[in-house]
Amino acid sequence: MREQDARQRLTRRYALSTFGSRHHKLPPLGAAEAIAKVRLALNRQDGYHRGAVRSKDLLDALALVPAVRRGMDWDERILIAAAVTRGASWAMIAQQLGMSDAEEARQRYKDLCELDPSALAEDEHHAIRRILHADPTAQRLPRQRMTPLDS
Repeated sequence: MREQDARQRLTRRYALSTFGSRHHKLPPLGAAEAIAKVRLALNRQDGYHRGAVRSKDLLDALALVPAVRRGMDWDERILIAAAVTRGASWAMIAQQLGMSDAEEARQRYKDLCELDPSALAEDEHHAIRRILHADPTAQRLPRQRMTPLDS
């Protein structure tokens, strides 16, 4: 509820000024977009929107940070799983994530999978088990056959 209220307040304060009408009903900004608008307003304290950035705006933006972080964690988990199942090595993934070695990337993936296991479908559980319990000396998992959606 706190995040939803913060998004609605920031939408009223920052998104409506774009359309110039208080009567135009807009869906709430996404969490990342709302944070970006507050940051932009901080950088442009020159009347970009109605008045200076208020403390409440900053607190509302901070209330949205956990939602953005959860979304990024979810995206990272999906991207890592897709990369591994399509043949990327853990060393390659570690390099792209700025990590020191393959084991650090494997541990990060394992941690991401433990954040919200109830959100995983049964086939994802099996894929995760296969990825995490694969032979640690193996550089790659076997490539999966590509489906029409992958092309």
